[in-house]
Amino acid sequence: MFSKAQITETKKLHQKKYRKEYGQFIVEGLKGVQEAIDANAKIVSIFATQAVRHEIKISKDLVIETITETEGQKMTNTETFPGVMAIISIPTDQKFSHGPIVCLDRVSDPGNMGTIIRTADWFGIKNILISEDSVDPYNPKVVRSSMGSIFHTSIIETENLIEALRELKKNKYNIVSLDMEGKDISKIKVENNTVYVFGSESHGVREEILELGDSYSILGHGDAESLNVAVSVGITLNQVFGK
Repeated sequence: MFSKAQITETKKLHQKKYRKEYGQFIVEGLKGVQEAIDANAKIVSIFATQAVRHEIKISKDLVIETITETEGQKMTNTETFPGVMAIISIPTDQKFSHGPIVCLDRVSDPGNMGTIIRTADWFGIKNILISEDSVDPYNPKVVRSSMGSIFHTSIIETENLIEALRELKKNKYNIVSLDMEGKDISKIKVENNTVYVFGSESHGVREEILELGDSYSILGHGDAESLNVAVSVGITLNQVFGK
């Protein structure tokens, strides 16, 4: 049986300051937890109800602690506890592999960020660069929306995105931004050493970043003023990598 102290400590990980302090985050649901196990993520602990624990495929060195539905409900921030939860260590040794980078400038919606991580993973992009003022990528809603893809990508949070992009440009990376005033996206060149920058719907990509390279736009034919940033990422990556 879980103690009140254990429940309290686990619940703290729903807050960014405690995730940073403890270097840990929460993943909930069978798919997310199984993806973490299969990706050899550093798992601190796994909790599951009696009804769900038999569905989890684990190695011999992992132990699943059995909890009740009531205990699980006290630790989740979702309406219904999905039956299993894991505490994972936040990676401290993330490095970019060779290849394209998806960069997010001031993306604050956790659902959008999680979907973007999942979409990038679908197209084989393993490098995600996140601005200092974007949502925490280990926010439970981001993790949940990524559907396990967070365990298959290298996520780098920068303290100064503009300087990070300037450094990448010095290292022969092309900086390509999505902007309403950009060129037709069908003209975009496919190059492996490219950073694809996407901004939030409310702010867009910062001017200082636009000045670092070329800008492209997804042409619309209706009355909508803009596209959801996660949709923009999907369209762009399909244009570049879906052929």
